[in-house]
Amino acid sequence: MNLALVREGLDRPEGPIAMADGSVIVCEVRGQRLTRVWPDGRKDLVVQTGGGPNGAAIGSDDAISTSSSPAGSRSRSSWPRGGWCSMARPRR
Repeated sequence: MNLALVREGLDRPEGPIAMADGSVIVCEVRGQRLTRVWPDGRKDLVVQTGGGPNGAAIGSDDAISTSSSPAGSRSRSSWPRGGWCSMARPRR
């Protein structure tokens, strides 16, 4: 298997999402943001989430949901159509 370094300088990346256009959206835990990394190495800020997002997924409505630990908080974005909100984790 051949691997190629695409981008350095991300602040503890986790939870990648592979996009159809070849880019990857990663959670930057220490940077408290989602960043889109393009195949040529460019990067764009998707959203400054606050907290330390370490997992992300795109739902059937095309919104990105993230989770953070250890607090277990969740956030949701309707990116690329805008908006970001935080949701508290339900108490059990």
